[in-house]
Amino acid sequence: MGVGLGAELVVAAGTLAEFVPPATRGKWVSLLAIIINSGLFAALAAGYWIIPNLGWRYMFAIAGVGALVVWFLRHRMPESPRWLESTGKLEEAEATLSAIEREVQARVGSLPAVQRVVDLNVGNVPLRTLFAPGMRGRTCVAALTAIGVNIGLYGFIAWLPTFFVSEGLSIVKSLGFVLLMSIGSPVGGLVGYLIADRVGRAKGIVYAALISIVLGWIYVTLRDPVHIVIVGFCLVTSIYTITTLGLFGYIPELFPTEVRLRGTGVAGTCGRAASIATPYLALVLYQHVGVSGVIAMVSVVFALLCVAILILRVETSRHALEDVAPGTSDIAALGETIHTTKQPAQSA
Repeated sequence: MGVGLGAELVVAAGTLAEFVPPATRGKWVSLLAIIINSGLFAALAAGYWIIPNLGWRYMFAIAGVGALVVWFLRHRMPESPRWLESTGKLEEAEATLSAIEREVQARVGSLPAVQRVVDLNVGNVPLRTLFAPGMRGRTCVAALTAIGVNIGLYGFIAWLPTFFVSEGLSIVKSLGFVLLMSIGSPVGGLVGYLIADRVGRAKGIVYAALISIVLGWIYVTLRDPVHIVIVGFCLVTSIYTITTLGLFGYIPELFPTEVRLRGTGVAGTCGRAASIATPYLALVLYQHVGVSGVIAMVSVVFALLCVAILILRVETSRHALEDVAPGTSDIAALGETIHTTKQPAQSA
């Protein structure tokens, strides 16, 4: 199950980025994040009643039904024309893109003439390309982004019920507290939707990480339940904003088409490795230092992420994927004026 879920996130985020134009790509990947992030709230809402009354096994049954639905829907999805062309499958790429164009043309009428053609046919490239000069910095930042997201999710949010129970709350009340705070997960996706194409992915991640650090240290000083829920909600929102902008937007956009899913997969593997180690480290820190130790761990990782992004100086917002590729990323440096009239790259 874990293998399937891990692969699903990589494929979903990387594939969607290759289908939508630069001007609105941030909004589309944020909509994907809102749907995915809502799963936390939906699962907690269901678990609030199902686990005490029916048992935890029914939660897995619900997820299994959802997986079957996705399996049937998957068969209707076209393959990415960008990826098909990059691997030399030119006829299949042309047929797929033509089918998409016919579908759009039937809805909106005649399509404008193609203003730009980019040749993506590079054939098969080895995995070591991810660690070549000009690419290794992107791979490291992508991996650190995934690590930061997973440590935030599994080092803090996943431990919230344990924190509350250790403070004397029953498991039902603990789940109730977490349920209220978890509303921040879809709200984080909504924040990403609002800022992804305006502020930018790189800047947005940095801002959200800094806010998370500040809120985290405020959170550990609180004792009033109302204040805990309010600040906790804001903290969960900011962490899920990082998840939205980083996991679903920034990471796939950092890599060129021919290694996009592999690069996203390598970053995801690093993130998942961190999620394996984080609960053990969080437990040790919690037992010896308390919640502040866990917040310190998350804060250090978020601070390192901010530094890495500022050093890389690559902004992907509102730029065609081909323009963000290594060797052309100088136009996407942080702080540079974004030309909103640029047309999306057409590849086939």
